[in-house]
Amino acid sequence: MQDFFNQLTQRARSCPVACFMKVIFLLLFIFAVAIAGFFQFSMSKHEYAGFVIAIGYVAVLALVTHRNCSLKPGK
Repeated sequence: MQDFFNQLTQRARSCPVACFMKVIFLLLFIFAVAIAGFFQFSMSKHEYAGFVIAIGYVAVLALVTHRNCSLKPGK
């Protein structure tokens, strides 16, 4: 478990933008699931669709930053 945290902190130091985008995507995804499950009628379908599209955009940015900042296994 300690090795996992060391690897995670090493990735965060070498590419903070990619890690930040992953965290933002994860938080937005959890928020969208909570809205879909518990607050179904608090948002209109159009607002929720726009929110899901925004989450998709953040996911694409997270993938792009991850590909541009991948680590070599030897490091």
